[in-house]
Amino acid sequence: MTDLVQQQIRLHSAHDLDARVPPTALGEVLRLLEPAVRKSVRMAFEGRSTARGRSPAWLGASTIIRLAGVELGRRDTTLLFESPRFGDAAPSLYEQTEMFPTGLPDAQYTGFDMLAGVLSRIGRADAADSDRYDRSLLGGIATFDKGLNGTFQSLELMQTGTHAAQVLDGCLIERARELRNRTPSPRAVRLLATLDMLRVSTGSLGLKLDDGNEVRGVVSEDGLPTAQDFLGAQVLVHGRAVYRASGRLLRIDVDAIESGEGAPTLWARVPEPIRASLTPQQLSASGPQTGGVAAFFGRWPGDETEDELVASLQEL
Repeated sequence: MTDLVQQQIRLHSAHDLDARVPPTALGEVLRLLEPAVRKSVRMAFEGRSTARGRSPAWLGASTIIRLAGVELGRRDTTLLFESPRFGDAAPSLYEQTEMFPTGLPDAQYTGFDMLAGVLSRIGRADAADSDRYDRSLLGGIATFDKGLNGTFQSLELMQTGTHAAQVLDGCLIERARELRNRTPSPRAVRLLATLDMLRVSTGSLGLKLDDGNEVRGVVSEDGLPTAQDFLGAQVLVHGRAVYRASGRLLRIDVDAIESGEGAPTLWARVPEPIRASLTPQQLSASGPQTGGVAAFFGRWPGDETEDELVASLQEL
């Protein structure tokens, strides 16, 4: 049995609850919390918060959450949780050689620490360029408006090794929603690069471009045998480019890998996003000259390549 460590979350109310909490309000926060932790952990290890197919065993073991107690106050409600340290829950991940400069999360950390780190990054000035979240995870944080809009107004989470609590409140929820709406949609791409590094346990790839820059990729379990065959060789990767809110590439979700021998050098560059997601307010404010198709393409007509037009029309 993996040892569990205790961590706490404090829910704050602007009203005097007299040490009594409506079960529906508390249940809504608990319902939102577990998937947020799970997405944060997967993002930290794989560079993506969700994926199709069966979840890896290490993810389930690393995101065990047990509610161990509830302390009721007049305004604050403290939830006591137990969860495993990563080093105890997934020791095999830490036995492998580090692949990326950032490495894996500290083996002493837990899933709650990863969620606290996400909240910390969302509140920073450079939040749009962070690699700690993608659109799905930002959307998950934004859904906390369902649990922090009545009985409770904020959530405080302590991170291991720090003395300051990370706070999730209405302002941070709105910030997460804004970042999600700014994040460009994924697009189908081909990328010519050298398969420089591979972490089998998490399906993570290091793709080195001709200019020396490295792109992170993620491949499914079914694609791992092929990836291993091409390790150290030039490959042509087929997949989807996933972007940060800033528009910079976050990762490539790899669908297939083949030999890059003889492939056109046209594919040896990081693809730019086609468009950023637009909010209803942005669309309504775009005016007649930038509305409709122009709101999506921006430069319509004449300046897009054929592939970009086809990809954009498929998204529409």
